Amino acid sequence: MRGDRTAPETWLACRVLCRDDRVVGTVDDVLLDSDSATAEWVVVRLRGPHLRHHRAVPVAMLRDLGDDLRVATSRPHLVASPRVRPRQPMTSADELALYRYWHG
Repeated sequence: MRGDRTAPETWLACRVLCRDDRVVGTVDDVLLDSDSATAEWVVVRLRGPHLRHHRAVPVAMLRDLGDDLRVATSRPHLVASPRVRPRQPMTSADELALYRYWHG
């Protein structure tokens, strides 16, 4: 994450834009690493026909634009990523699926 936001709670409700600057959703949660307590994933509540769906994006893929965050991927790639449950701890299987998806 770049920019001035250092506390994860400041990211909540921020709009998330994909790489073509279209709004893809809003930050609904921030998931911390259990060992280091640093932000590792941002849970995005998708906008549009996928309104009830949530996806986790690695914090390393985000760029702070001031009022918004931009994820370095396309909307279709983000929408195709594994679903996550908002405000619930991630299971080992969930985390493994996300790492495989985002880091190949």
